[in-house]
Amino acid sequence: MTIKSKYNLIFILIIILFFIIVYLCKINTNNQHNLIKINEVTRSIFYAPQYVAIELGYFEDEGINVELMTSNGSDQAMSSIISGSSDIALVGPETAVYIYQKGKKNYPVIFASLTKRDGHFLVGKEKKEDFNWENLNGKCVISNRKGSLPYMLFLYITYIKKIKPKIIDNISLDSAPTAYISGAGDYINLLEPSATSIKNKTNSNILKSLSSETKDIPYTVYSCTSEYFNSNKKTISKFVRAINKAQFWIEKNNSETIANSIKGHFPHDNLENITLFVEKYKENGVWNQEVEIGKKSIDFLKEVMINARELENGTDINKIFKNSSDINEGN
Repeated sequence: MTIKSKYNLIFILIIILFFIIVYLCKINTNNQHNLIKINEVTRSIFYAPQYVAIELGYFEDEGINVELMTSNGSDQAMSSIISGSSDIALVGPETAVYIYQKGKKNYPVIFASLTKRDGHFLVGKEKKEDFNWENLNGKCVISNRKGSLPYMLFLYITYIKKIKPKIIDNISLDSAPTAYISGAGDYINLLEPSATSIKNKTNSNILKSLSSETKDIPYTVYSCTSEYFNSNKKTISKFVRAINKAQFWIEKNNSETIANSIKGHFPHDNLENITLFVEKYKENGVWNQEVEIGKKSIDFLKEVMINARELENGTDINKIFKNSSDINEGN
């Protein structure tokens, strides 16, 4: 090979390398552009449709890349979207209501609902067959923090059951199981898989599913800031479609199939237990069949918050709830 031929070959290789680099940069730019950072309030089987959407590629089908983070409480997850470290938060709706009430300009909006019932289970040391709501009178129940939707719904249940337990409401979400193990309460409200884990560790029993005690409510929702919503309606529309597909898939498949699809998100639980947890939630009807939030469920949210004295009667919170027509506006 002549010197000239060598130079020509090197030149061609440089050109090829240049186009490869440009192509890879373009892919990376597109991936970053379509990246959605989700911050979930906690990790639970309760949020199975979200994990299904990830594992079955429904987000990818919509051209979305998802980065999932987990907080310990709605406050932390909501703070992440306010600060811009996350795009979307999976939280209780009350956190958006509280910020809206403060008159923040870039207040959070709610554009989809993942769950429609309380996913907590009441755990206690008595036998399940001996359980009666009146047993809670005067007893200590570890609930979620004061002002959270799980706390307010449990308070609502005590109101309609006409019982007066002592509700412990100052223990953080991640510390509550340890507090119960150490003897801080007679009962505790927990999501799965925590409920079964604590049941086994403390010789307790799962006494009641709280989902059967109230009406439909936007219990766990997807929220983002007003600015993000107004600037990313096409992306949000794709996000909603992916979650809708997952909800429909869960409705049509059995618990073991669902458990198999999400087991990677729960490395400390075996398939048998995950299947059991999924079956519980399917039986209790906690998952929405569509993400749209209806007026009746919003009205019940208001009723629950007013009962807990966290919302003044007559306060209009409808502005923070966005439906499909709001999302598709301008698309």
